Parts: sequence; C-alpha cells; structure tokens
Amino acid sequence: MKKSRVYAPISCMFCIIAVSVFLTDDFGVLLSNDNSVIIRRFPRKYHVKLDVNLDKNTFVYTGNGEYKVTLLCPIPVSNQYHDVGPIKTNQGEIIKYDNADDRVLEIRGINKLPDRVTIEYDISIYRVHVDFDKITKIYDYDKTTAEYKKNSGDTDGYEINHPEILKMSEAAWTNSKNTLEYARNCYRLLQDKLKWKNTGRYGTMTEIFNNSGGDCGALSNVFITLMRTRGIPARQIAGGGINNKLEYETHAWTEFYLERYGWIPVDPSMTSSIPYFGYFSGYMLGFYRGVGFIRNIDGKPEKFFALQLPNHFASYTNGNITGTYHYNSKFTFSIVQQSEEGKIYNSQEYTEKRTNEALQYVNNLRKKKGKAPYTFSGDLSNVLREKIKQKALNNIDLDLTSEMARINYASNGFWKWYADFADADYNLDRHVFESLKNEESLYDDNFSEISIGYYYNSIDGGHTYSIARSNPVEKCRVTVKNLELPVGAEFLMKCPASGCSDKIWGTDIYTYDSPICSAAVHSGLIDKGGGSVKVKVIPGQKKYTGIERNGIKSIEWGEYERSYSLSKE
Repeated sequence: MKKSRVYAPISCMFCIIAVSVFLTDDFGVLLSNDNSVIIRRFPRKYHVKLDVNLDKNTFVYTGNGEYKVTLLCPIPVSNQYHDVGPIKTNQGEIIKYDNADDRVLEIRGINKLPDRVTIEYDISIYRVHVDFDKITKIYDYDKTTAEYKKNSGDTDGYEINHPEILKMSEAAWTNSKNTLEYARNCYRLLQDKLKWKNTGRYGTMTEIFNNSGGDCGALSNVFITLMRTRGIPARQIAGGGINNKLEYETHAWTEFYLERYGWIPVDPSMTSSIPYFGYFSGYMLGFYRGVGFIRNIDGKPEKFFALQLPNHFASYTNGNITGTYHYNSKFTFSIVQQSEEGKIYNSQEYTEKRTNEALQYVNNLRKKKGKAPYTFSGDLSNVLREKIKQKALNNIDLDLTSEMARINYASNGFWKWYADFADADYNLDRHVFESLKNEESLYDDNFSEISIGYYYNSIDGGHTYSIARSNPVEKCRVTVKNLELPVGAEFLMKCPASGCSDKIWGTDIYTYDSPICSAAVHSGLIDKGGGSVKVKVIPGQKKYTGIERNGIKSIEWGEYERSYSLSKE
C-alpha cells in the first residue's frame, strides 16, 4: 500500500483560490476557515535559488544587422498551494504573462545574453486537501465568464471528441450522479486503463492510448480532456517537485473547477493507497496554470509552452541563425522552517489517539459478528512502533522476535498486518478503517490479544500502522524456547509477584523450555514477590539434575538441545 511519488520531465501551465483565515484543530494542525472547502495545512518553508549559467554560445547570424535573444525564467506566485516572498534577481525584469496571472523573469540582449542569472526567494508550500464533505450541492457553471471559456472545450488542442476519450467519458458518466462524481470516476478509470511511463513527451491522444500510458504531462492531458468533454473547466499546472534529497524534478498535474467551490487539485500520474484527488502533497512548486502563454515581443505576439525550467529564443528580421545557445540551470533548496506535522503526529497524545481509534474500530467489527473483544498489549505496541520508526528514520529493519524477547513477551501464535497510508493525513481514519474492514483474519478466534504500532514518517508523508494479534504466554510461564533466542544470548527477565509455580527441569542449569520465573525462584535469586534476573542461553547438557527447592519442583532429565543459566541482575 506504499505510495510512489513520480515526477517526469515535461514542458507545461494558471488562477487562484484565496484562503486567508486559519484555525488550529486539537493537535495544532493548520486549517483553512470554515467557509472554504480548500484546506491548507502544514506549511514547509524553503529558500529557493535558481542559478542559470551560459555554457555554450556558437550562434552565427548570417543576416544583416543584429539579432535579439530573450531568456525566460519561471517564478511562482502566491496561490492556494504556496505563499511566495519577495523575489531577488541580479538582472532582468519580472513581468506578468499577457494572458494569465502568473509571472516570469525576462532578460533580453543584443547578440548575446549574460553569462549568469540568479533568482532567489522564500516559499511556504502547503499540504492542500479538499473537504468533500462540505460539498453538498453541485452548481451549474456560468459559461459566460472568460475563465470558463479559456479552460473548457477544445481550446489549446484538447481532443475532446477523440474516440477513446468519448468511450471513457461515457463509462464514467453512466455511473455518476453529478460532475464531482464524474471527475472522481474519470480519475479511477484513467489509473486503471493508463499507466505512468517515462516517455519524455506528451504525445497525441492516439499515441497515449496506443502506448497504454505516458508521462505526467500525457496523463494530465487525458484527465483534462475527459473533463472538458463534459463541459467541466480543467487545466494543467506546470512546475516541479522537491524530492527527499532537496532536488528539483519537473512535474505536471491538473485542476478542475467546481462552481462556487474553486479549483480542485488532481494528479493522475501519482499512484498511492490514497488517491491524489482533491489533494496536493506540499512538495511541489507550480509555475504556470494552463497550457501556454502569450508574450508580446517587439509588438508581435509569441506563444510559449508553460515554463518549468528557463527557456530562451532568438528573434531577427532577416537572414538565419546557426549554431547552439545553451544554458545550464540548477535549483537549490534549503529548508528555512520545517513543517509541524511530524512533531504533531508523533506526539504521545496523537499516537494514543490513533491507536485507541483503531483498537475500538477492530473490536466494534468483532462485536458485530458476535466475537469477543481483543485485549490490548501496550508493551508489544511499543515494540511495533519502534520497528516501523527505525525503518523510516534509519532504514533499520529490527528483528521482531529479538525485540519481543527484550520485553520478555512470548506468544503461542502470532499474526501481523502492515499498511502505509501515504499522504492520508486528512481523513486518515476513513482510509485505515476501510482497509481493516476487509481483513477477514481479524475475526479469527485463535487469537486473544492485539497490539497496534503507529508512526508518522515525515520524510515521505506516510502514516504507518503495524497491527499484531497474538496469544500471549503469561509472564511467569515464559521460557527461553518461547523467546526463540540463540546460544550466547543474554537478557534481563522481569518476573511478576505471586508468579506461577510450574515444574522445571534441572538445577542451576535448566532446559530452555523450563519457565524462567519458576527457575529463578527455584535458584533462590528471587522469591514470590517477583524481581529480575539475568538469563544466559548456553549449549544443551548431557544430563539435568532435579531437586525440589524453595517450593518449586524440578525434575531430572536427560540430554537436551539447549539450556540457560541464571544470575542476579
């Protein structure tokens, strides 16, 4: 159930929903005002630097006079996804696109451009969710507005009458009550039918369907076309993602418009247990929303693809240009302020909340089927949490048997369930419970106890659960054999008061299937009040002597495969 973040190089696209008032929930999570369905949370602030360096200029102009070179560099604007601070650049002019609300740094030169351009700014990127529970009515579109006309129909070359598009659209529409359901059904159908493939190009609709998929730009085009086929405004966002190594990777995703609610983010190329429908990850910069922009150059309108990286072009009146003009560009990201989600989600209060809700849900499922509730093991839950925590932070896969032995936990039977709900921090319960509901093994009567480990991995945004069911061995009856420990292992055993008085085999050296706490009383290291002893696993003996001592009966035994000795803590 692990998500995969996929960014692919393309070239791509534009408007805004303003969200200005924020509240905090019980765990300090940043929320939008109650009147908006767009919820912005957990801002992470970066300092961004874009270095653009000229590394080749072999242009030769064969005409008379001079030629002009224009360099365009993408700059994000503040919108529902991020807030952008002041822009610092060593040269050029920041201009708005002629047909959009986005902006670009423009640098122009005669016969050449500067060797180096730098752009710097701070940007706070939010994790964005749409609260679909607040969308109780779907309104008709106002088709007279310029925004509707610009983002609907076959403008910009979307093939709304392509046979494959019409077929998918009909299948999605048949099972839809309204445009929102249609959009969701299109998202599901698209991910079932088409797969992300790093083709490096958009391709026509025919090429995409013949290829059974394409890159992020191609899949975005399909989703947008499916929307526009039914008169739903939709557009593409061109930008890039910031990966775990703080590197920039170009990416494109989409938005569709719901009247009176705003632009709903959708990323068709992201695969996850949690749909990227009405969700924005908080790791991406959007530079342009649309498919292309118009810029008047020397009084002549020129159309450009939406920028994800710097781009340049030359203009002249006659003659021809040969040769190469090439820039290297590099984004550098440094974190100014970390997001708070890791601190909040991994707090003791929140961890207990997640654990208790999952426990209550499982026991309610069992109750409906006439099953007894599970008892809860806090000790083993802590072990499970530590296991998934170490895997997330240090890529260390702790051995569960050894970790259970460390807390003297033994079980006659064991079953474990694992799930990683990536990017599910909003309405997480819905996804967890839906997954658990289908686990038939939760109704197995062979187990009596449940343990629930939860940890939030702030690196990849994954809420990880590890759930174990077991038949615990009473602490006073735990043996070395139960703990499955090898020869040479040493550990501390904590024995309860008024422990069990089970028979054992051996004196001072015991067979490894002898209950440890009974042997500890037999050896005189503890009494009926309980206590701790050190245990060392040693090789098997040829013979074990049995005597009754301190109220514990020990039985003589012959050769056995493994033994243990005891000493004071």
